[in-house]
Amino acid sequence: TVTPLRGWGGGANAKQVSPAGWMTALPVFEPHWQVTMAHGLATGWIETDGERVEFTDCPAYSEKNWGGAGFPLKWWWVQCNSFTDFPDLSVTATGGNRGVVVVPNMREDVGAVGVHFGDRFFQFVPARQGAPELPTSYGSEAAIEASAVRWDVSWGSWSVSAIGDRYEVSIQGTCTDDDKSTV
Repeated sequence: TVTPLRGWGGGANAKQVSPAGWMTALPVFEPHWQVTMAHGLATGWIETDGERVEFTDCPAYSEKNWGGAGFPLKWWWVQCNSFTDFPDLSVTATGGNRGVVVVPNMREDVGAVGVHFGDRFFQFVPARQGAPELPTSYGSEAAIEASAVRWDVSWGSWSVSAIGDRYEVSIQGTCTDDDKSTV
C-alpha cells in the first residue's frame, strides 16, 4: 500500500500542478512529465532473486512520462525524499535534450528543480509563465522561480543548480554501483 503525502506542489491536500505549467498541455512541449507523488510512504514487499524483503512506511515517489516526437534522446533525473533529519523534505531535479516538435531537427536542453519542505514548495523552471497565484497550501515562503537550471551529470554523479529572483538551489548527488546512494 502507498499513502501519498505530497503531489507536485504544496501540502498533502494541495491541488496537483504541472511541473512545466499550463503550457505542458500543448503538444509542442514534449515530453510530458508529471510527478504524481513527490513524497509518500509505502508498505509491502519486493522479491528479487528469490529473496523477499518486507518494508513499512518507506519513502515513495512516482512520476509519469509520455510523448512522441519530442521525447529526449538522453535525460537524467535525481529524486530523494529520504532525509533522516528532515523527513518532510523531497527534492526532484531533471533535465534532458528534447526535440522541438514544431521545428523538425531542432533540439533544446531543458531542466527543472522542485523542493518540497513541509508545506512549502519551491519550483525552479526555465521561464516564467505569467504570474501564478500560489495557493496558500504552498506555504508563505513558496515560490515558482524563473531560472536557468544548470547541470553537470555523469554516471553516478549529479551537480544541479538553479538561481531565481528570490531563491536558489544547489544539489550534489552521488551513487555507487553497489546501490548505496547519498544526495
